[in-house]
Amino acid sequence: MQHNRLFLPLFLALTLLAAAAAAAPDTWAREPGRVGFIDFQRIISESSIGKAAQKDIDALRAEKEKTFEQSMDAIKKLEDTINNSYDTKPEERRKMIDALHKKYREHEKMIADTQDELQREEVKLYTFVLKHTQDVLRDVARREGYDMIIRDPEVIGFVDPAVDITDLVLKELDTRK
Repeated sequence: MQHNRLFLPLFLALTLLAAAAAAAPDTWAREPGRVGFIDFQRIISESSIGKAAQKDIDALRAEKEKTFEQSMDAIKKLEDTINNSYDTKPEERRKMIDALHKKYREHEKMIADTQDELQREEVKLYTFVLKHTQDVLRDVARREGYDMIIRDPEVIGFVDPAVDITDLVLKELDTRK
């Protein structure tokens, strides 16, 4: 009686396993999938869409640097005025010094805000490049028979150069524009 209670569930489990194997022979007989890898930094730095995104970021950075220079010039001018104002009344000198401190704080805030803005813009542009790259990756994977294409080098300890398909993806990405 004890054996019958163990035999029946075991028999049912084996029967279900055999039925599943017979119903999906491709699943059991399938070869291991092909895996590809892309270096997303190369996509950003070498593709035409990545170069255009980087050019936009560089233009924004240059524009902001001009604003920094103008702000710093105003600070230096005020410093010179304070340093050369020997005969200025103490009250006026104090006001000038307060204005200088205010300009310094505004300058520092402008730098911090600009860094945040540049980071947000980089994320937007890189996301745009990634979206376009995704379409290419999907097409390359289907056409070339890849089951998986990895783009995050942080999760990989070693990549055999044979699975690096960055050049193939770059070529395809640049032909689509």
